Amino acid sequence: MRFNTLSVFFAALLWAGTSTAQTPAASKPPSPAQSAPSRAGRPTTGGTITGTVKDDTGGVIPGADVTLANESGTVQTTKTGPTGNYTLRGVAPGTYTLSASYSGLQQQGITAITVTAAQTATGNITMTVQTQRQEVTVTDTTTNVVSTDPSSNASALVLKQEDLDALPDDPDDMEADLQALAGPSAGPGGNQIYIDGFSGGRLPPKESIREIRINSNPFSAEFDKLGYGRIQIFTKPGSDKFHGQGYYNISDGIWNSRNPFLVQPGASDPPFRTQLFGGNVSGPLGKHASFFIDTERRQIDDNGIITATVPSADFLSSAPFQSYYSTPQRRTTVSPRVDYQLGTNNTLSVRYSYLENDRLVTGISGFNLPPLTIGGTSFPGTGYSASSTEHTVQIVETSVLNAKAVNETHFIFDDTTTGDTSQSTAPALNVAQSFVSGGSGYSAAGYPNTHDLEHYYELQNYTSITWGPHTTKFGLRVRATTDDNTTPKNFNGIYSFLGGTAQILGAGLIPTGQTTTITSIQQYLTTEQLLAVGRTPAQISALGYGPSKYTVNAGNPYLAADQEDFGPFVQDDWRVKPNFTLSLGLRWEYQTNISDHTDWAPRFGFAWSPGSKGGSGRPKTVIRGGWGMFYDRLTLLNVENALRYGANGYQTYTLNAGAPGFTYNAAFDTPINLQTVQAVSSSAQRYQIDSHMQAPRLMQTAVGLERQVLSHTTLSLNFLNSRATHEFRTVDINAPFAIPGQLPPGASHNAPPCDPANPNRP
Repeated sequence: MRFNTLSVFFAALLWAGTSTAQTPAASKPPSPAQSAPSRAGRPTTGGTITGTVKDDTGGVIPGADVTLANESGTVQTTKTGPTGNYTLRGVAPGTYTLSASYSGLQQQGITAITVTAAQTATGNITMTVQTQRQEVTVTDTTTNVVSTDPSSNASALVLKQEDLDALPDDPDDMEADLQALAGPSAGPGGNQIYIDGFSGGRLPPKESIREIRINSNPFSAEFDKLGYGRIQIFTKPGSDKFHGQGYYNISDGIWNSRNPFLVQPGASDPPFRTQLFGGNVSGPLGKHASFFIDTERRQIDDNGIITATVPSADFLSSAPFQSYYSTPQRRTTVSPRVDYQLGTNNTLSVRYSYLENDRLVTGISGFNLPPLTIGGTSFPGTGYSASSTEHTVQIVETSVLNAKAVNETHFIFDDTTTGDTSQSTAPALNVAQSFVSGGSGYSAAGYPNTHDLEHYYELQNYTSITWGPHTTKFGLRVRATTDDNTTPKNFNGIYSFLGGTAQILGAGLIPTGQTTTITSIQQYLTTEQLLAVGRTPAQISALGYGPSKYTVNAGNPYLAADQEDFGPFVQDDWRVKPNFTLSLGLRWEYQTNISDHTDWAPRFGFAWSPGSKGGSGRPKTVIRGGWGMFYDRLTLLNVENALRYGANGYQTYTLNAGAPGFTYNAAFDTPINLQTVQAVSSSAQRYQIDSHMQAPRLMQTAVGLERQVLSHTTLSLNFLNSRATHEFRTVDINAPFAIPGQLPPGASHNAPPCDPANPNRP
């Protein structure tokens, strides 16, 4: 039985092998019934796909991978030839997706193609340069670590992220805190604030700040002032993803303690509220640009606290006057920024800032009264409104010249308009240490307000080069300011009661022949009583009463001035050894409006780590020192004062009590005739700038010891020395001696004349 089974199995194998061997040798094609046992296994005639792969400029791409795929996952691939052409044969009929890939390139969209049996379809593919996105995270690990790097002095601070969150939201409070962190400046002018590298800017809203650096590299020739007290603020750029946030802060007076100046019975605490709200949005603008926009609104409903002494209704006595007056303020800020990638090595940043600051009422506090009526007498308020509008445009272009050189160009234009408008144009009434009423002096007949329009320009071009152990930076800064100013300050005059010696008056206000010392409020009260009984100003002055003096300004209130300064520099930081860095720099400064044009400012600095052997590991101790020359600048305000009290004929005239023409009424609301005042005025002034003036020069030295105590703790001990020459000072060259009426000796008591070649410029 077993034998028969094996014989049958062997016979079956023999038949199968004989059949297989004979099939290739068949001389005629098999019939359809013989070619396949079923329809699924029967071969069909497919289609052909041919095409060319090119880039977006029309150039062919050889060696590109071409992939054909259908919905069922069947994939067929090939490569393009030297001419960018490819061919796919035997493609079953249907709809396919055609794609291509090549290093550094990407396909524009998806190519769909339909294949028909025994037909040739064309599928051309266009590819573009692929956007390379790289994300680099840089972590600053040098915080609280001593280093010989010139910018890593231990006294320097870097604030960002959570450090910024700890700062106040209010810009004024934040500026005060930053100045406290910077410490006292080792030179004139106090702290210096730089916004994105520009000097003299206003603090932006906190939410738009990326980073703050304080006291970094104090002896760098890039800056005109010593770095102790320098505050550098950098704003946020745009982002590649959309982000946004909003905020609202409120502070209300219900949480405040009682005001110590409002203690009279029934007095209520003044209402107080500040509201700060805003938001920011950032995100992409296409493939090569991004934006960041920040808006902020601040509403301050504050009060002026009045602590004055005012007369009674019958002017027979005086009483304390304690009250408050609403002084609201509104401030709006809008600041958009756009960053644009100009090319592989160039970026452009443009930032615009708009600031509007309105003080609806100010100037009322202390002795300054609000509008007030006592009995039948009206006292005009000293309040005034103050407004300012600022437009700022900043442009920064950065060029990577090569792997070792970077060039930056910075430009800023700032337009600032300010104005003050008085609530009253009446003369001011000043009763010293008691009260002040009447106009604040910012408005006058023909001049509704003070007005100032200032244009500020700044251009910087800096280049940084790294070569071997050297890092060299050089460039220049040019600044220009123009100012158009109209200031009719105190054109309406001031009546002043200062107290003094006067006769004692008896019954019926009859002089007794005896004298006494009176206060300013006693002088004013008695003057009102004497006017009420018909005494003339001359009679009142003879008794020692009446205003002590009348002061008024006159002349041309308008002026235009400008000032420019220029400062090229070069700075080289040389890493002589791994543990020793030497910094050498030179700066030259020039400014208009003074004759001194040779202000050279050499700089020197070093940092040495004696405990660091061969630069291995982090140093634990650094000895750092520096020396440099710095110059102070004559401000545009000094130039304007010289113009105002010089060529413009702007003068302050004083009419003393008892002088001819010294008249007034009980309300003190009428100015004295200007011609009368000018004819008998006891003083007139002239302000001039010395034609040989030199810029103040400061030679400053610093030596310090920095020690790493713990991993996050450093100890810094610094010694600073400053020596100044040619300091600015104001000299009264006509000051009298102690003997009345005698002037200093000499044939002339006038300031040096202005430059004859330019009489309009001091």
